[in-house]
Amino acid sequence: MRAVWSGSISFVLINIPVKLFAATEDRKVHFRNLCGTCNTPINLKRWCPVCGKEVPYDNMNKGFPIEKDRFVVFTRKELDVLEPENSGIITVDKFVDTAEIIPIAFDSFYFIAPEKGAEKAYALIQKVLTLHNKAMAARMVMHGKEHVCVIAGYQKGLMLTTLHYSQEIHEINEVLDELPAPTDDEVKLASALVEKLSGKFELEEYEDNYRSMVEKMVMQKEKGEEIIVEAKAKPAAPRDLMQELRRSIEVISQ
Repeated sequence: MRAVWSGSISFVLINIPVKLFAATEDRKVHFRNLCGTCNTPINLKRWCPVCGKEVPYDNMNKGFPIEKDRFVVFTRKELDVLEPENSGIITVDKFVDTAEIIPIAFDSFYFIAPEKGAEKAYALIQKVLTLHNKAMAARMVMHGKEHVCVIAGYQKGLMLTTLHYSQEIHEINEVLDELPAPTDDEVKLASALVEKLSGKFELEEYEDNYRSMVEKMVMQKEKGEEIIVEAKAKPAAPRDLMQELRRSIEVISQ
C-alpha cells in the first residue's frame, strides 16, 4: 500500500514520525457518458459562453460569489498566497473522550504507521489511547487544506480521521417538523420487534448488491443477451401502524 502523507505526530515534547495510508477505497460503480448516436466517450470542455471559445486551464481565474452572477475575482497567484504551508506535522491540541466525537463529523479515514525507529512510541500511544477510550484532537495540512482531525486506537494500531468543521454540519431541525408522540402500546410493540430483530453487527454480512447486478448485466450484454427491465413499486407508509407492527412480529416469529 502506498503512503498518502508522511510527517510526524507532535505533542508537548514528543515527536513520532509516521506515514498515513488510505483506510478505505471507493468501490462505487462508475459509468462514462457516451454519445447517444455513436457511443463515443463525451469530452467536457471549459467553455466560455461570452467569448464563444474553450478556455485553457492556465487562463482561468477563480470567482468568489457574493450574490447571483456577481463575483469577487482572484487570480491563481493571489490564491497561492492563501495556500497553507505543509509543515509535515500533526499538531495535537488535547486528548478527548472518543464518545464526544459525533459520527456525522467524520470525513476521511487513514491508517497511521510508524516510521522506522518510532515503533515503541507508537505502540505506547496506541495502548494508552485504547486503555482510556481517548483520542487525540489535532490539526494538520494535507493536499493543500488545513484539517481538524482525531487520532484513536483501531485494532492493533492507530487511525486518523479528518473531520468536517462545525460550520459544514447541518442541524437536523432544518428538515424535521414537530413529531407526533407515539402511544405506550406502539412503543411496547415496536420494542418487542426490536428485541426479536436484535443481533451483533457484522459488516462482512453485507455486500454491494448493486455492483453485483451491474457486473452481471455487463456479462449478459457482452454475450448479446436481452436485458428485461421490470417496473419497481414504491413502498407506502403503513396505514395502520399497530397492525403492521403485529404482522411484522408474526413474520419474524415463524
